[in-house]
Amino acid sequence: MHVRLRSHHGQVAATRDALTSLPGFTSGSKHDDNEEEEEKEEEDEKEEEQEEVRRCRRKKRRKRMMIMKIMTMRIIIIMKIKVE
Repeated sequence: MHVRLRSHHGQVAATRDALTSLPGFTSGSKHDDNEEEEEKEEEDEKEEEQEEVRRCRRKKRRKRMMIMKIMTMRIIIIMKIKVE
């Protein structure tokens, strides 16, 4: 009986090790959960930084486009005045 328990325990440990080596499976310990939470927080922070960079780029792009429109309108007005 005792040998069977040991053998069974070895199989459980081997199965657990095999499962934890697969992506998406964890052993269920608190340590793994904390690591996952930290990784998720890091990913969220990176996404927030990227979103802020995108917002800044959009703002700069809009500003450039407005300047280009204003310059174009000024050139058109000057050309119209010269033609008249």
